[in-house]
Amino acid sequence: MNRNAILSKRQKQFIERIAWGASYKEVADFFHVSWSTVDNTLRNAKTKLGLSKVTELGAWWFCTNYGISSVSYTHLRAHETELH
Repeated sequence: MNRNAILSKRQKQFIERIAWGASYKEVADFFHVSWSTVDNTLRNAKTKLGLSKVTELGAWWFCTNYGISSVSYTHLRAHETELH
């Protein structure tokens, strides 16, 4: 995970909605943009952060906004890999 990544205001807004359980369509409707705008924006955010799944964006948002150590997140991700 790239802790030094700088996300745009829009990327942060979209990620917050996704973190709280919104679908891409719900995010698009809320911000009056297309589904593909949401998809492209979140894909770029994942790239900047070094993440591969949209669920990881949600985890990143909660870690960042609630002071949860990314070490805990990294540990969980490593455990997930062991299970597969």
